[in-house]
Amino acid sequence: MSISPIAARPYLRDEVYTALKVRLGVRAAGLTAPLRLREEELAAELGVSRTPVREAMRRLEQEGLITFRPRRGARLMPTSLPEYLEWLSIREMLELLREHGLGSITGGGAEIFDPVVRDTICRGKETAEEWLEVHRTWHEMGGRSTCTMLYGHIETVEHRVDHLSKLRRLQDETGGFTGFVPFAFEPQTTILAHIKPATAIEQLRNLAVSRIYLDNIDHLTAYWVSIGLPLAQVSLNYGVDDLHGTILEEKIFHMAGATTPQQQTVAALEHAIREAGREPVQRDSYYRRVTASKNGSMPGLPSADAELACV
Repeated sequence: MSISPIAARPYLRDEVYTALKVRLGVRAAGLTAPLRLREEELAAELGVSRTPVREAMRRLEQEGLITFRPRRGARLMPTSLPEYLEWLSIREMLELLREHGLGSITGGGAEIFDPVVRDTICRGKETAEEWLEVHRTWHEMGGRSTCTMLYGHIETVEHRVDHLSKLRRLQDETGGFTGFVPFAFEPQTTILAHIKPATAIEQLRNLAVSRIYLDNIDHLTAYWVSIGLPLAQVSLNYGVDDLHGTILEEKIFHMAGATTPQQQTVAALEHAIREAGREPVQRDSYYRRVTASKNGSMPGLPSADAELACV
């Protein structure tokens, strides 16, 4: 009996297992009654022979996700979406998202990595280790992401350095971070409203130190929605080379009490950058320069959605 190429390659059998697990999980989350699945139908759907499908179904049965009988197929029970999500590893979830169009991920949720601080300011969010593992896995898959830090609340300078150190070590390991975006905490409408917001000097110092310490991350963003365009302009002389985009609507910082404008025109951002002695350029999510066409338009990137860096 001949062995199909896919069945003879263990790593492809693992790929069939992952693909089948994800697909069956999606179906289970939408079921209202049990569903019978047959090997030949799943093999045809995945474009493989029946052998790796049968092996994958046996593994899924061992995990309690399906009931499987050779020659009779599998029985898939309905499940809720939260239950389905528990089926998936970090890699499987990221593969599912990428299959449905995910191209890069942001660094949101990093806050401050210290566990005591996290338990106070963002209890219930993922741990620092979980955040780092998501980005490590995404980078191992060939993806790129940004990283962030939320400062100016109850953390100490030592906590900030520890946070930067963890980011630096992961970047040394994977090289997958495209840029670092520090955010100053907005205390106004939170239970920490008694804390004074970070001063302009503190924000500039934090940006400058970040640029020096994270010399293995190519880009540093001053998020003008958070610090305001005038200070963002000054920050271009403190190691910053990116001002983010025009931002049609921003909710997180303004719900927390920020009073900065929510939208800037491309012209306003370009003017601020030129006044600081820099050349404005438009970039994509990977910080690649977007070149204007002959008529001045940016192909594939409407000017209203532009993100501006400088050189």
